[in-house]
Amino acid sequence: MNQQFKWLKQRPTKGLAFPTSREGATLTYIPKYQSVVLFGGICNGRLNEIMIFDIQKDEWKVQQTQGRQPSPRCYHSGFYDENQNVIYYYGGQADKGRSLTDFYCLSFQNFVWKRLFLLESPPNRHNHTMCDLPGMEKIIFGGACLPEDLMYNDVWIFNYSAIQFTNQQEIPGAVATKKNCKGEHPTPRQGHGAVVYQNNMFVFGGKCSDETTQLYKLSLDNYQWKRILHLGKAPGTRAFFSTSLIKDNVIIFGGIDNVANKVLNETYLLNLTDYHWSSPFTAGPIPSPRYSHCSCQIEDIILIMGGIEQTYCSMDMYFLSQGSINSNAEWEQLKEPTELEKQTNDAANQIIMEGKMYLNQIEEAMMKERQKITDLQKEVQNLQEEADNLDIHIKKQTAIVMSEHQKAQQNNKNKEIAIETIFLMIKQEQTLTKQLNYKCQQLEECIQNSYPLLHTLDQFYQSIRQIQGSDPADLKVKKMADQFANDIQKAKEAQVESLSNIYSIYQKFTALSNRNEVELNQWRDNVKDMNNDFEQLIFETEHD
Repeated sequence: MNQQFKWLKQRPTKGLAFPTSREGATLTYIPKYQSVVLFGGICNGRLNEIMIFDIQKDEWKVQQTQGRQPSPRCYHSGFYDENQNVIYYYGGQADKGRSLTDFYCLSFQNFVWKRLFLLESPPNRHNHTMCDLPGMEKIIFGGACLPEDLMYNDVWIFNYSAIQFTNQQEIPGAVATKKNCKGEHPTPRQGHGAVVYQNNMFVFGGKCSDETTQLYKLSLDNYQWKRILHLGKAPGTRAFFSTSLIKDNVIIFGGIDNVANKVLNETYLLNLTDYHWSSPFTAGPIPSPRYSHCSCQIEDIILIMGGIEQTYCSMDMYFLSQGSINSNAEWEQLKEPTELEKQTNDAANQIIMEGKMYLNQIEEAMMKERQKITDLQKEVQNLQEEADNLDIHIKKQTAIVMSEHQKAQQNNKNKEIAIETIFLMIKQEQTLTKQLNYKCQQLEECIQNSYPLLHTLDQFYQSIRQIQGSDPADLKVKKMADQFANDIQKAKEAQVESLSNIYSIYQKFTALSNRNEVELNQWRDNVKDMNNDFEQLIFETEHD
Protein backbone atom coordinates (compact mmCIF):
# COMPACT_ATOMS: atom_id res chain seq x y z
CA MET A 1 0.00 0.00 0.00
CA ASN A 2 1.46 3.36 -1.05
CA GLN A 3 2.11 5.95 1.69
CA GLN A 4 1.90 9.72 1.78
CA PHE A 5 2.33 12.40 4.42
CA LYS A 6 -0.74 14.25 5.47
CA TRP A 7 -1.49 17.14 7.77
CA LEU A 8 -4.32 17.24 10.27
CA LYS A 9 -5.32 20.52 11.91
CA GLN A 10 -6.95 20.45 15.32
CA ARG A 11 -8.13 23.16 17.71
CA PRO A 12 -9.42 21.77 21.02
CA THR A 13 -12.84 23.04 21.97
CA LYS A 14 -13.07 21.57 25.46
CA GLY A 15 -11.87 23.23 28.60
CA LEU A 16 -11.49 26.88 29.50
CA ALA A 17 -7.72 27.16 29.07
CA PHE A 18 -5.94 27.66 25.77
CA PRO A 19 -2.29 28.65 25.29
CA THR A 20 -1.48 32.11 23.98
CA SER A 21 0.50 32.46 20.75
CA ARG A 22 4.23 32.28 21.28
CA GLU A 23 7.62 31.33 19.85
CA GLY A 24 10.60 29.56 21.41
CA ALA A 25 8.52 27.23 23.62
CA THR A 26 8.96 23.47 24.16
CA LEU A 27 6.45 20.66 23.66
CA THR A 28 7.16 17.39 25.48
CA TYR A 29 5.18 14.18 25.02
CA ILE A 30 4.41 12.19 28.20
CA PRO A 31 3.44 8.63 27.06
CA LYS A 32 2.48 7.50 30.55
CA TYR A 33 -0.32 10.08 30.76
CA GLN A 34 -1.05 10.46 27.03
CA SER A 35 -0.37 14.16 27.46
CA VAL A 36 1.69 16.94 25.91
CA VAL A 37 3.39 19.55 28.13
CA LEU A 38 3.90 23.13 26.93
CA PHE A 39 6.49 25.24 28.79
CA GLY A 40 7.95 28.71 28.31
CA GLY A 41 8.20 30.76 25.15
CA ILE A 42 7.85 34.45 24.39
CA CYS A 43 4.99 36.63 23.14
CA ASN A 44 4.45 39.97 24.87
CA GLY A 45 6.93 38.71 27.44
CA ARG A 46 8.72 35.53 28.41
CA LEU A 47 6.65 32.79 30.06
CA ASN A 48 7.23 30.07 32.64
CA GLU A 49 3.77 28.51 33.05
CA ILE A 50 3.11 24.79 32.63
CA MET A 51 0.17 23.86 30.38
CA ILE A 52 -0.84 20.25 29.74
CA PHE A 53 -2.87 18.95 26.80
CA ASP A 54 -4.75 15.72 27.49
CA ILE A 55 -4.87 13.86 24.18
CA GLN A 56 -7.75 11.59 25.19
CA LYS A 57 -9.86 14.41 26.67
CA ASP A 58 -8.86 16.82 23.90
CA GLU A 59 -8.42 19.73 26.29
CA TRP A 60 -5.79 22.07 27.73
CA LYS A 61 -5.32 22.95 31.38
CA VAL A 62 -2.96 25.16 33.36
CA GLN A 63 -1.03 23.02 35.85
CA GLN A 64 -0.29 24.53 39.25
CA THR A 65 3.21 23.72 40.53
CA GLN A 66 5.17 24.01 43.76
CA GLY A 67 8.78 24.61 44.68
CA ARG A 68 11.35 26.91 43.14
CA GLN A 69 9.96 27.69 39.69
CA PRO A 70 12.34 28.42 36.78
CA SER A 71 12.54 32.03 35.63
CA PRO A 72 10.51 32.90 32.50
CA ARG A 73 12.41 31.80 29.40
CA CYS A 74 12.34 30.88 25.72
CA TYR A 75 14.55 28.97 23.22
CA HIS A 76 15.38 26.35 25.88
CA SER A 77 15.36 22.53 25.61
CA GLY A 78 13.49 19.84 27.51
CA PHE A 79 12.87 16.09 27.71
CA TYR A 80 10.87 13.56 29.72
CA ASP A 81 12.40 10.62 31.61
CA GLU A 82 9.86 7.82 32.00
CA ASN A 83 11.88 5.94 34.64
CA GLN A 84 11.89 8.87 37.04
CA ASN A 85 8.57 10.33 35.86
CA VAL A 86 10.31 13.68 35.62
CA ILE A 87 10.61 16.32 32.90
CA TYR A 88 13.91 18.23 32.58
CA TYR A 89 14.59 21.72 31.18
CA TYR A 90 17.94 23.31 30.35
CA GLY A 91 19.14 26.79 29.39
CA GLY A 92 17.22 29.25 27.28
CA GLN A 93 16.93 33.01 27.14
CA ALA A 94 15.66 35.08 30.07
CA ASP A 95 14.46 38.67 30.28
CA LYS A 96 16.65 41.32 28.58
CA GLY A 97 17.94 38.61 26.24
CA ARG A 98 20.28 37.08 28.83
CA SER A 99 21.22 33.44 28.15
CA LEU A 100 20.83 30.83 30.90
CA THR A 101 22.76 27.73 31.97
CA ASP A 102 20.55 26.27 34.70
CA PHE A 103 18.93 22.82 34.83
CA TYR A 104 15.46 22.27 36.34
CA CYS A 105 13.25 19.23 36.73
CA LEU A 106 9.51 18.88 37.39
CA SER A 107 8.11 15.75 38.99
CA PHE A 108 4.85 14.50 37.45
CA GLN A 109 4.01 12.74 40.68
CA ASN A 110 3.57 15.89 42.79
CA PHE A 111 4.42 18.71 40.30
CA VAL A 112 7.25 20.04 42.48
CA TRP A 113 10.10 21.96 40.83
CA LYS A 114 13.72 21.19 41.73
CA ARG A 115 16.88 22.85 40.55
CA LEU A 116 19.85 20.62 39.71
CA PHE A 117 23.22 21.28 41.29
CA LEU A 118 26.16 20.60 38.92
CA LEU A 119 29.85 21.08 39.69
CA GLU A 120 30.44 21.95 36.04
CA SER A 121 27.82 23.24 33.61
CA PRO A 122 27.94 24.12 29.92
CA PRO A 123 28.27 27.86 29.24
CA ASN A 124 25.08 29.91 29.11
CA ARG A 125 23.19 29.26 25.87
CA HIS A 126 19.89 29.25 24.00
CA ASN A 127 18.72 27.92 20.60
CA HIS A 128 20.85 24.79 21.13
CA THR A 129 19.89 21.13 20.59
CA MET A 130 19.59 18.29 23.11
CA CYS A 131 19.26 14.75 21.75
CA ASP A 132 18.68 11.31 23.29
CA LEU A 133 21.55 8.90 23.98
CA PRO A 134 21.37 5.31 25.24
CA GLY A 135 20.95 5.15 29.00
CA MET A 136 20.25 8.23 31.07
CA GLU A 137 22.29 10.63 28.98
CA LYS A 138 21.66 13.49 26.56
CA ILE A 139 23.99 15.21 24.09
CA ILE A 140 24.00 19.03 23.87
CA PHE A 141 25.36 20.83 20.81
CA GLY A 142 25.76 24.44 19.70
CA GLY A 143 23.60 27.40 20.57
CA ALA A 144 24.13 31.10 21.17
CA CYS A 145 25.00 33.23 24.20
CA LEU A 146 23.87 36.78 24.95
CA PRO A 147 24.84 39.47 25.82
CA GLU A 148 28.31 38.16 24.89
CA ASP A 149 27.07 37.66 21.29
CA LEU A 150 28.72 34.23 20.95
CA MET A 151 27.80 31.06 19.09
CA TYR A 152 29.04 27.58 19.98
CA ASN A 153 29.98 24.35 18.24
CA ASP A 154 30.94 22.46 21.41
CA VAL A 155 29.58 19.08 22.52
CA TRP A 156 28.48 18.25 26.09
CA ILE A 157 27.13 15.01 27.59
CA PHE A 158 24.51 15.42 30.33
CA ASN A 159 24.21 12.40 32.64
CA TYR A 160 21.36 12.31 35.16
CA SER A 161 21.53 8.67 36.28
CA ALA A 162 22.87 9.52 39.76
CA ILE A 163 20.43 12.30 40.65
CA GLN A 164 19.29 12.05 44.27
CA PHE A 165 15.77 13.36 44.77
CA THR A 166 15.55 14.96 48.21
CA ASN A 167 13.42 17.56 49.94
CA GLN A 168 16.03 20.22 49.24
CA GLN A 169 15.39 22.90 46.61
CA GLU A 170 18.64 21.95 44.83
CA ILE A 171 19.42 18.29 44.22
CA PRO A 172 22.86 16.82 43.37
CA GLY A 173 23.98 13.94 41.20
CA ALA A 174 23.79 15.30 37.64
CA VAL A 175 27.03 15.57 35.65
CA ALA A 176 27.84 17.54 32.49
CA THR A 177 31.03 16.63 30.61
CA LYS A 178 32.55 18.46 27.66
CA LYS A 179 33.82 16.24 24.83
CA ASN A 180 36.94 17.03 22.82
CA CYS A 181 35.95 16.31 19.22
CA LYS A 182 38.18 15.90 16.18
CA GLY A 183 37.71 16.07 12.43
CA GLU A 184 35.81 18.63 10.37
CA HIS A 185 33.85 20.54 12.98
CA PRO A 186 30.68 22.38 12.00
CA THR A 187 30.96 26.12 12.36
CA PRO A 188 29.41 27.61 15.53
CA ARG A 189 25.65 27.90 15.08
CA GLN A 190 22.21 28.29 16.61
CA GLY A 191 18.71 27.32 15.54
CA HIS A 192 19.99 24.16 13.81
CA GLY A 193 18.58 20.64 13.71
CA ALA A 194 20.15 17.54 15.26
CA VAL A 195 19.20 13.86 15.71
CA VAL A 196 20.99 10.76 17.01
CA TYR A 197 20.80 7.64 14.82
CA GLN A 198 22.84 4.42 15.13
CA ASN A 199 25.34 5.99 17.57
CA ASN A 200 25.93 9.01 15.34
CA MET A 201 24.68 12.56 15.75
CA PHE A 202 23.63 14.33 12.55
CA VAL A 203 23.57 18.14 12.38
CA PHE A 204 22.02 20.27 9.65
CA GLY A 205 21.37 23.96 9.02
CA GLY A 206 21.10 26.72 11.56
CA LYS A 207 22.24 30.30 11.73
CA CYS A 208 25.99 30.32 11.27
CA SER A 209 28.78 32.15 9.50
CA ASP A 210 28.85 30.04 6.33
CA GLU A 211 25.06 29.61 5.84
CA THR A 212 25.51 26.30 3.99
CA THR A 213 23.36 23.21 3.47
CA GLN A 214 26.19 20.94 4.60
CA LEU A 215 25.26 17.81 6.57
CA TYR A 216 27.58 16.79 9.43
CA LYS A 217 27.94 13.49 11.28
CA LEU A 218 29.56 13.02 14.70
CA SER A 219 30.57 9.48 15.62
CA LEU A 220 29.73 8.87 19.27
CA ASP A 221 32.31 6.06 19.36
CA ASN A 222 35.36 8.31 18.88
CA TYR A 223 33.78 11.79 18.69
CA GLN A 224 35.07 12.37 15.17
CA TRP A 225 33.23 14.90 12.99
CA LYS A 226 32.70 14.15 9.31
CA ARG A 227 31.07 16.04 6.45
CA ILE A 228 28.50 13.95 4.60
CA LEU A 229 28.02 14.08 0.85
CA HIS A 230 24.25 13.87 0.46
CA LEU A 231 22.14 12.94 -2.54
CA GLY A 232 18.92 14.37 -3.93
CA LYS A 233 17.65 17.91 -3.66
CA ALA A 234 18.60 19.26 -0.26
CA PRO A 235 16.62 22.05 1.40
CA GLY A 236 18.07 25.52 1.10
CA THR A 237 19.77 27.38 3.90
CA ARG A 238 17.48 27.72 6.90
CA ALA A 239 17.37 28.05 10.66
CA PHE A 240 14.90 27.78 13.54
CA PHE A 241 13.02 24.87 11.95
CA SER A 242 11.67 21.74 13.67
CA THR A 243 13.49 18.41 13.41
CA SER A 244 12.11 14.92 14.05
CA LEU A 245 13.41 11.38 13.61
CA ILE A 246 10.93 8.70 12.51
CA LYS A 247 12.59 5.31 11.99
CA ASP A 248 15.50 6.05 9.63
CA ASN A 249 14.13 9.35 8.28
CA VAL A 250 14.82 12.89 9.45
CA ILE A 251 11.85 15.19 8.86
CA ILE A 252 12.27 18.97 9.00
CA PHE A 253 9.57 21.59 8.68
CA GLY A 254 9.48 25.36 8.33
CA GLY A 255 12.20 27.73 9.46
CA ILE A 256 13.57 30.91 7.94
CA ASP A 257 15.96 31.32 5.01
CA ASN A 258 18.47 33.77 6.45
CA VAL A 259 19.95 34.56 3.03
CA ALA A 260 16.65 35.37 1.30
CA ASN A 261 14.99 36.46 4.57
CA LYS A 262 12.03 34.24 3.70
CA VAL A 263 9.86 32.35 6.17
CA LEU A 264 9.19 28.75 5.06
CA ASN A 265 6.55 26.03 5.43
CA GLU A 266 8.26 23.27 3.41
CA THR A 267 8.61 19.67 4.54
CA TYR A 268 11.83 17.80 3.73
CA LEU A 269 12.87 14.23 4.42
CA LEU A 270 16.43 12.88 4.77
CA ASN A 271 16.91 9.11 4.60
CA LEU A 272 19.87 8.25 6.84
CA THR A 273 20.60 4.94 5.11
CA ASP A 274 21.76 6.59 1.87
CA TYR A 275 21.76 10.32 2.83
CA HIS A 276 19.14 11.11 0.20
CA TRP A 277 17.05 14.28 0.53
CA SER A 278 13.52 14.48 -0.83
CA SER A 279 10.51 16.75 -0.62
CA PRO A 280 7.57 14.38 -0.01
CA PHE A 281 4.04 15.09 -1.13
CA THR A 282 1.88 16.24 1.77
CA ALA A 283 -1.90 16.36 1.82
CA GLY A 284 -4.25 18.19 4.12
CA PRO A 285 -4.12 21.72 5.58
CA ILE A 286 -0.44 22.67 5.50
CA PRO A 287 0.60 25.00 8.35
CA SER A 288 1.37 28.59 7.39
CA PRO A 289 5.05 29.60 7.05
CA ARG A 290 6.69 29.89 10.46
CA TYR A 291 9.92 29.59 12.41
CA SER A 292 10.87 29.16 16.09
CA HIS A 293 7.77 27.02 16.52
CA CYS A 294 7.57 24.12 18.96
CA SER A 295 7.14 20.46 18.11
CA CYS A 296 7.24 16.97 19.58
CA GLN A 297 6.75 13.37 18.48
CA ILE A 298 3.77 11.30 19.55
CA GLU A 299 5.10 7.90 18.50
CA ASP A 300 5.29 8.28 14.66
CA ILE A 301 3.21 11.47 14.53
CA ILE A 302 4.74 14.95 14.57
CA LEU A 303 2.90 17.74 16.42
CA ILE A 304 3.64 21.38 15.51
CA MET A 305 2.33 24.51 17.24
CA GLY A 306 2.95 28.25 17.38
CA GLY A 307 5.97 30.07 16.00
CA ILE A 308 6.20 33.38 14.18
CA GLU A 309 6.01 34.71 10.63
CA GLN A 310 5.42 38.45 10.40
CA THR A 311 3.26 38.09 13.51
CA TYR A 312 2.78 35.27 15.99
CA CYS A 313 1.12 32.19 14.53
CA SER A 314 -1.92 30.64 16.13
CA MET A 315 -1.61 27.82 18.64
CA ASP A 316 -3.71 25.48 16.51
CA MET A 317 -2.31 21.96 16.60
CA TYR A 318 -0.97 20.47 13.36
CA PHE A 319 -0.31 16.73 13.20
CA LEU A 320 1.90 15.28 10.44
CA SER A 321 1.69 11.54 9.79
CA GLN A 322 2.06 8.94 7.09
CA GLY A 323 -1.32 7.79 5.71
CA SER A 324 -2.80 5.54 3.05
CA ILE A 325 -3.88 6.84 -0.33
CA ASN A 326 -7.65 6.70 -0.73
CA SER A 327 -8.51 3.10 -1.68
CA ASN A 328 -11.64 4.26 -3.52
CA ALA A 329 -9.63 6.25 -6.02
CA GLU A 330 -9.60 5.01 -9.58
CA TRP A 331 -6.38 3.33 -10.54
CA GLU A 332 -4.91 2.90 -13.97
CA GLN A 333 -3.86 -0.69 -14.55
CA LEU A 334 -0.20 -0.84 -15.39
CA LYS A 335 1.16 -3.26 -17.93
CA GLU A 336 3.51 -5.97 -16.80
CA PRO A 337 7.01 -4.84 -17.81
CA THR A 338 8.68 -6.82 -20.57
CA GLU A 339 11.81 -8.85 -19.98
CA LEU A 340 13.84 -6.16 -21.74
CA GLU A 341 12.32 -3.47 -19.51
CA LYS A 342 13.08 -5.57 -16.43
CA GLN A 343 16.66 -6.03 -17.56
CA THR A 344 16.90 -2.33 -18.34
CA ASN A 345 15.49 -1.42 -14.92
CA ASP A 346 17.83 -3.89 -13.20
CA ALA A 347 20.77 -2.49 -15.13
CA ALA A 348 19.71 1.06 -14.29
CA ASN A 349 19.34 0.16 -10.61
CA GLN A 350 22.74 -1.53 -10.71
CA ILE A 351 24.26 1.58 -12.27
CA ILE A 352 22.58 3.75 -9.62
CA MET A 353 23.90 1.55 -6.81
CA GLU A 354 27.36 1.51 -8.34
CA GLY A 355 27.14 5.29 -8.69
CA LYS A 356 26.19 5.64 -5.03
CA MET A 357 29.04 3.35 -4.02
CA TYR A 358 31.42 5.30 -6.25
CA LEU A 359 30.20 8.58 -4.75
CA ASN A 360 30.73 7.16 -1.27
CA GLN A 361 34.26 6.11 -2.25
CA ILE A 362 34.91 9.59 -3.63
CA GLU A 363 33.52 11.06 -0.44
CA GLU A 364 35.81 8.86 1.66
CA ALA A 365 38.80 9.87 -0.47
CA MET A 366 37.81 13.52 -0.25
CA MET A 367 37.43 13.24 3.50
CA LYS A 368 40.91 11.71 3.79
CA GLU A 369 42.38 14.44 1.60
CA ARG A 370 40.54 17.09 3.59
CA GLN A 371 41.89 15.53 6.77
CA LYS A 372 45.41 15.60 5.31
CA ILE A 373 44.94 19.23 4.33
CA THR A 374 43.61 19.98 7.80
CA ASP A 375 46.58 18.22 9.39
CA LEU A 376 48.99 20.10 7.12
CA GLN A 377 47.27 23.38 7.91
CA LYS A 378 47.55 22.61 11.61
CA GLU A 379 51.22 21.71 11.14
CA VAL A 380 51.84 24.94 9.23
CA GLN A 381 49.99 26.83 11.93
CA ASN A 382 52.08 25.13 14.61
CA LEU A 383 55.28 25.94 12.72
CA GLN A 384 54.14 29.52 12.29
CA GLU A 385 53.39 29.73 16.00
CA GLU A 386 56.82 28.28 16.77
CA ALA A 387 58.43 30.79 14.41
CA ASP A 388 56.47 33.62 16.01
CA ASN A 389 57.43 32.42 19.48
CA LEU A 390 61.07 32.12 18.39
CA ASP A 391 60.95 35.62 16.93
CA ILE A 392 59.46 36.93 20.18
CA HIS A 393 62.15 35.07 22.13
CA ILE A 394 64.91 36.51 19.92
CA LYS A 395 63.50 40.01 20.32
CA LYS A 396 63.36 39.55 24.09
CA GLN A 397 66.92 38.21 24.17
CA THR A 398 68.07 41.04 21.91
CA ALA A 399 66.43 43.54 24.22
CA ILE A 400 68.14 41.89 27.20
CA VAL A 401 71.53 41.90 25.42
CA MET A 402 71.05 45.52 24.36
CA SER A 403 70.14 46.45 27.91
CA GLU A 404 73.18 44.59 29.25
CA HIS A 405 75.30 46.18 26.53
CA GLN A 406 74.08 49.64 27.51
CA LYS A 407 74.78 48.84 31.15
CA ALA A 408 78.22 47.51 30.19
CA GLN A 409 78.90 50.61 28.09
CA GLN A 410 77.88 52.80 31.00
CA ASN A 411 80.05 50.72 33.33
CA ASN A 412 82.93 50.96 30.87
CA LYS A 413 82.46 54.71 30.65
CA ASN A 414 82.48 54.86 34.42
CA LYS A 415 85.59 52.67 34.45
CA GLU A 416 87.27 54.84 31.83
CA ILE A 417 86.43 57.95 33.84
CA ALA A 418 87.76 56.24 36.96
CA ILE A 419 90.92 55.14 35.12
CA GLU A 420 91.46 58.62 33.72
CA THR A 421 90.96 60.02 37.21
CA ILE A 422 93.43 57.48 38.59
CA PHE A 423 95.89 58.36 35.81
CA LEU A 424 95.50 62.01 36.72
CA MET A 425 96.04 61.16 40.37
CA ILE A 426 99.07 59.06 39.41
CA LYS A 427 100.48 61.95 37.45
CA GLN A 428 99.92 64.14 40.47
CA GLU A 429 101.49 61.43 42.61
CA GLN A 430 104.39 61.19 40.18
CA THR A 431 104.80 64.96 40.40
CA LEU A 432 104.77 64.73 44.18
CA THR A 433 107.18 61.79 43.99
CA LYS A 434 109.53 63.82 41.83
CA GLN A 435 109.29 66.68 44.29
CA LEU A 436 109.93 64.23 47.12
CA ASN A 437 112.87 62.74 45.22
CA TYR A 438 114.19 66.22 44.68
CA LYS A 439 113.85 66.98 48.37
CA CYS A 440 115.47 63.64 49.20
CA GLN A 441 118.34 64.47 46.89
CA GLN A 442 118.68 67.93 48.45
CA LEU A 443 118.55 66.39 51.89
CA GLU A 444 121.07 63.77 50.83
CA GLU A 445 123.37 66.50 49.48
CA CYS A 446 122.89 68.48 52.68
CA ILE A 447 123.77 65.43 54.75
CA GLN A 448 126.72 64.64 52.52
CA ASN A 449 127.89 68.29 52.72
CA SER A 450 127.78 68.11 56.50
CA TYR A 451 130.06 65.09 56.47
CA PRO A 452 133.34 67.11 55.89
CA LEU A 453 132.41 69.44 58.73
CA LEU A 454 131.85 66.48 61.03
CA HIS A 455 135.13 65.00 59.87
CA THR A 456 136.99 68.29 60.54
CA LEU A 457 135.41 68.62 63.96
CA ASP A 458 136.31 65.00 64.70
CA GLN A 459 139.96 65.63 63.79
CA PHE A 460 139.95 68.84 65.83
CA TYR A 461 138.65 67.18 68.92
CA GLN A 462 141.00 64.22 68.44
CA SER A 463 143.86 66.72 68.46
CA ILE A 464 142.62 68.30 71.65
CA ARG A 465 142.32 64.88 73.32
CA GLN A 466 146.04 64.33 72.66
CA ILE A 467 147.03 67.37 74.74
CA GLN A 468 149.18 66.27 77.74
CA GLY A 469 149.13 68.12 81.00
CA SER A 470 147.59 68.36 84.38
CA ASP A 471 146.43 71.88 84.18
CA PRO A 472 142.78 71.96 85.25
CA ALA A 473 141.89 74.01 82.24
CA ASP A 474 143.48 71.46 79.97
CA LEU A 475 141.72 68.65 81.69
CA LYS A 476 138.41 70.45 81.34
CA VAL A 477 139.03 71.05 77.64
CA LYS A 478 140.03 67.43 77.16
CA LYS A 479 136.89 66.23 78.90
CA MET A 480 134.73 68.44 76.68
CA ALA A 481 136.59 67.12 73.62
CA ASP A 482 135.79 63.53 74.61
CA GLN A 483 132.14 64.39 74.99
CA PHE A 484 131.99 66.17 71.61
CA ALA A 485 133.83 63.30 69.96
CA ASN A 486 131.12 60.92 71.11
CA ASP A 487 128.39 63.27 69.83
CA ILE A 488 130.14 63.59 66.50
CA GLN A 489 130.39 59.78 66.19
CA LYS A 490 126.67 59.45 66.88
CA ALA A 491 125.93 62.17 64.30
CA LYS A 492 128.00 60.30 61.72
CA GLU A 493 126.12 57.06 62.43
CA ALA A 494 122.77 58.90 62.20
CA GLN A 495 123.87 60.43 58.93
CA VAL A 496 124.62 57.00 57.43
CA GLU A 497 121.26 55.61 58.63
CA SER A 498 119.37 58.63 57.21
CA LEU A 499 120.99 58.18 53.84
CA SER A 500 120.05 54.48 53.84
CA ASN A 501 116.41 55.24 54.75
CA ILE A 502 116.13 57.94 52.11
CA TYR A 503 117.43 55.53 49.45
CA SER A 504 114.98 52.78 50.54
CA ILE A 505 111.99 55.16 50.44
CA TYR A 506 113.02 56.36 47.02
CA GLN A 507 113.19 52.77 45.69
CA LYS A 508 109.73 51.90 47.10
CA PHE A 509 108.04 54.99 45.60
CA THR A 510 109.58 54.27 42.21
CA ALA A 511 108.46 50.58 42.21
CA LEU A 512 104.90 51.48 43.35
CA SER A 513 104.55 54.11 40.64
CA ASN A 514 105.72 51.70 37.92
CA ARG A 515 103.36 48.90 39.13
CA ASN A 516 100.33 51.23 39.21
CA GLU A 517 101.03 52.40 35.70
CA VAL A 518 101.28 48.78 34.39
CA GLU A 519 97.99 47.73 36.10
CA LEU A 520 96.11 50.75 34.76
CA ASN A 521 97.28 49.96 31.24
CA GLN A 522 96.02 46.38 31.66
CA TRP A 523 92.61 47.62 32.89
CA ARG A 524 92.34 49.95 29.92
CA ASP A 525 93.07 47.07 27.52
CA ASN A 526 90.46 44.86 29.28
CA VAL A 527 87.78 47.54 28.91
CA LYS A 528 88.55 47.82 25.19
CA ASP A 529 88.30 44.00 24.81
CA MET A 530 84.93 43.95 26.63
CA ASN A 531 83.57 46.65 24.34
CA ASN A 532 84.70 44.69 21.29
CA ASP A 533 83.07 41.47 22.62
CA PHE A 534 79.72 43.22 23.26
CA GLU A 535 79.74 44.83 19.83
CA GLN A 536 80.39 41.41 18.22
CA LEU A 537 77.55 39.83 20.29
CA ILE A 538 75.11 42.57 19.22
CA PHE A 539 76.13 42.12 15.58
CA GLU A 540 75.60 38.32 15.72
CA THR A 541 72.23 38.68 17.52
CA GLU A 542 70.88 41.19 15.00
CA HIS A 543 71.96 39.08 12.00
CA ASP A 544 70.67 35.78 13.41
